[in-house]
Amino acid sequence: MMTARSAALGPRAGLAIRLHQALDLFPLSILQLMFRIAIAAVFWSSGLTKIASWDTTIVLFRDEYMVPLLPPELAAAISAAFELSCSPLILVGLATRSPPYRFLA
Repeated sequence: MMTARSAALGPRAGLAIRLHQALDLFPLSILQLMFRIAIAAVFWSSGLTKIASWDTTIVLFRDEYMVPLLPPELAAAISAAFELSCSPLILVGLATRSPPYRFLA
């Protein structure tokens, strides 16, 4: 349904408003789970790609990324380990929110 406000803002704003209204029909926990799954899948896929073609990964870290202070082999290993080990943590929601006590100091 097009409201007067969304009509005044234009077609893209109207689409954004309709999308927001459609997402309001889903419980927030379901949306958060869907977003966690999507983000974890990206990290997992990136980690698997790194270990599947290790020689290419080393070349990328040496020539393209040029990570300072770390040898490319170590930087690639840390990156692959982080992406593969943190993907399940993102899925379960561990450390996805900042603890409130940080803001109380």
